[in-house]
Amino acid sequence: MELLEGTAAPPNAQAHDASLTEATASQLLSGLWSVIHAVKRHLGPALLREHGLEFKDFLALDTIGGGTNYPSLMCQRLNLTPSNGSRLIEDLVGSGLIERRLDAQDARRVQLILTTRGQEVLAATSQTLLKLLKGSLGDLSDTQVATFVQTLETLSTALGSPTPPQEIAP
Repeated sequence: MELLEGTAAPPNAQAHDASLTEATASQLLSGLWSVIHAVKRHLGPALLREHGLEFKDFLALDTIGGGTNYPSLMCQRLNLTPSNGSRLIEDLVGSGLIERRLDAQDARRVQLILTTRGQEVLAATSQTLLKLLKGSLGDLSDTQVATFVQTLETLSTALGSPTPPQEIAP
């Protein structure tokens, strides 16, 4: 069973083949589509309105702030092509939210560093998203939220989006 083109099925896929029906697969994809578009419809415009930041910019800042501070690792983590990643980095540099620095250990490598303004914007947008998510997920128990997060991580890995190891922030 191949999940996505170029992605091998996990070793235990045989055990799960029987329970995954076309109807279940359709429900899964429909649910993912709904979540993605709800984020685009609600969270994205709120970030743009309140902070002048697009959702993709927030994700990049959050990734860089979390320690993934090399362009290739950021692209891998966010599933961006090098070209799209380069444009995103250029936009963030141009906005004064990040800067490029030569790696102290290897001058051939460039690190991405949040500027003071980038740290402030990331903190403010994180608070806005947390507030919106608490409002949206407020009826769910802590256990349900934890299960949902674990399920998303499992799906991401199963569908071929491994999270790279984080680099040490300078």
